[in-house]
Amino acid sequence: MDTLIINGDHCEGENHLPVTIFSIDEACQRVRLTLSAVKGSFWYDRDFGADFSSLALAEERNKTARLLCQEALVNQKEISLGNVYVQPMSGGRARLNVEVKFNGQTKITEVIVYADL
Repeated sequence: MDTLIINGDHCEGENHLPVTIFSIDEACQRVRLTLSAVKGSFWYDRDFGADFSSLALAEERNKTARLLCQEALVNQKEISLGNVYVQPMSGGRARLNVEVKFNGQTKITEVIVYADL
């Protein structure tokens, strides 16, 4: 169980309490938070986050993005990944559609990452 975070803040429900999420939704949120953080930028855990700087040089972007995602999520053993699709965006960013697998469930989540493509 976790609380839903949208745009860096807890999402408030009808009763003005934080919205709780479970199972695959919680796993997708953990993936989004981990992949959207630049590796080394979190003071308390320099290994937290992802480094997509090498994605710009990759010939097979989807395959490389999947490997980089797996590297960032290495400590989250209960989460596995399926396909990862990269869509370049302006401003040094990219949109990743990540297939997240957790407890027999699969869901695609979207993550915006810093990757100068």
